[in-house]
Amino acid sequence: MIMDNLLEFADATALSTASDSASVLLGDVVDTNVCQSGNVLTDIGNGRTMYWVISVDTDIAGVSGTSTFQLCSDSTANLATSKTVHITSPTFTTAQLVAGMTWVAPLPPGCSYERYLGVWHTQATATITAGKINSFLTLDPPVQKHYLDAVP
Repeated sequence: MIMDNLLEFADATALSTASDSASVLLGDVVDTNVCQSGNVLTDIGNGRTMYWVISVDTDIAGVSGTSTFQLCSDSTANLATSKTVHITSPTFTTAQLVAGMTWVAPLPPGCSYERYLGVWHTQATATITAGKINSFLTLDPPVQKHYLDAVP
């Protein structure tokens, strides 16, 4: 897998431990810096499929909570003006968010992205007490192939 530091949202970034139900911007934003069509980008991968990756760096700890992640774009870097949600992850339980867990989603083709891309994290039900996440965009997502044992 090839990863570009300029397309990285979170690198071992701690999840918010602020409250039981919180929605916050996770890590950094990617500035597409495109100044055409009113700062709208429609082909991030230059004709190739880009993938959004979330992986757990350190086990997420907390009392039976849930987490949802959204890939959003906005005209402002804090994603607070009028963020557009492009992809929403499944709702993960704290028990599912263990070190090494990876979730990958292709970016929708032909989608219009505003200047800033970022990851919005929503936690519900219980406070997260510890844990770190990685999140980035890549043309070459991590994949695992499982093969049967060579048993006669």
